[in-house]
Amino acid sequence: MTKRQKAIAYLMNKTGAHSYQHHNLLIIEYDELCTAIFEPKCVRPTWHYKHRTQQEQVEFIEQRKRFEDSEHARRQEYAREAQEKAESIKVGSILCSSWGYEQTNIDFYKVVERKNNTIKLVEIEQVRTYSGDMQGNCTPEPSQTKGEPFTKRINKFGGVNLASYKDCSLWDGRPMSWSSYN
Repeated sequence: MTKRQKAIAYLMNKTGAHSYQHHNLLIIEYDELCTAIFEPKCVRPTWHYKHRTQQEQVEFIEQRKRFEDSEHARRQEYAREAQEKAESIKVGSILCSSWGYEQTNIDFYKVVERKNNTIKLVEIEQVRTYSGDMQGNCTPEPSQTKGEPFTKRINKFGGVNLASYKDCSLWDGRPMSWSSYN
């Protein structure tokens, strides 16, 4: 039994305890006016109160439910947008990656093959313009490739993880800002 399960079992053994699920929340009401609400993956209740009146308890639970409803709607919208992003990555699409510490590196990739959520990418050259010695803007040059194609998967956020320190997503068509210490 996990610590979370033990905590829930302990509260469910209280007088008059009953529980119900509201989206991701587990709500436990017990004794006369006590409320414990667990969020997902939390070992202990995120909210645990003894209310002064029945009205106060009802209002508190309704407030938490309304907030969870809005969060649920936000998560659904985010998932829908991520799905749209993933579906918009097609053969010929340009992906960009902006990464770095104390400097901004920009890499561009072209999708050369797609099968379900698996894509084959090839890094492409870029055209740089300078707005100083060590900074400027860049745009992709899709006709010139660098290196060999490699395979990656589109993640649940509609992007592609390239390494532990960088990922890429669909390029929006605007020049990207870069900086360097070379």
